[in-house]
Amino acid sequence: MFNLSRFKRAKILGYESKKLIDHVVRRSQRYRSSLQSTKKIDPGLSSVLMAVFLSALRSEDKQLKIIDFGGGSGHLKDTLSFLYPNQIASYTIIETNAMVEANLRRNIKDIEFVTLSEFSTLNHSNIDLLIMNSSLQYLENPLNVLEHLLNETNPKFLFIGKTPFHDSTGCKKGIQQSLLSSNGPKGDSTSTNELVEYEVHILPFLQFQTVLDGRWELLYEMDSDTLVLKSIPFFREGLYATKSILYKNCVQSN
Repeated sequence: MFNLSRFKRAKILGYESKKLIDHVVRRSQRYRSSLQSTKKIDPGLSSVLMAVFLSALRSEDKQLKIIDFGGGSGHLKDTLSFLYPNQIASYTIIETNAMVEANLRRNIKDIEFVTLSEFSTLNHSNIDLLIMNSSLQYLENPLNVLEHLLNETNPKFLFIGKTPFHDSTGCKKGIQQSLLSSNGPKGDSTSTNELVEYEVHILPFLQFQTVLDGRWELLYEMDSDTLVLKSIPFFREGLYATKSILYKNCVQSN
């Protein structure tokens, strides 16, 4: 197993850390500018995400409205726009206050960056796709936020990506550690030996299904054990498998 304990530098704590945010934004800027010239997409992006977008495209004869919860600086959006030109009508990223402020300074025209509190004041109902890729587990009340977003957006498709679950009740808390270089689009980094550490929640799967309230059809589910070992969740209390799940809304009104 890959051992993070040998990296002894001071830890970068949490998603509000300026150093972490600057790192993600800088990488995303380089990735966006290099896509057109190199034609190489981020190798860290799951093929599942590509399948999700393709599923939504095949069912809709129009450009899609997408909300990406925890989407960082938008490198997923850049990838989707590169692979599927002119297929996105709008793309909104919900992020932390600090990440939103950093992204707004970039003056990106094709992505709307908002905080969760700002999002509640906007009208984003009946969207096509809600993406929550490796983000739900970092919230203090993940199931409450999920329920709120589903009620606010009423998406046709819901993608929950690389999220840890367990089989008992209640959220379990742990501490996740990763290298700074594993955050944001993949690429060279001069900070590979710096640790990032943040609180994470392992979600109760049965309670998660209760939030979905029987109105969602399961289209795809993958237990991502290999993703655990290759990329993210190293918990002090043990390793937890993650799931990537795609649902279709059975009752959305057009």
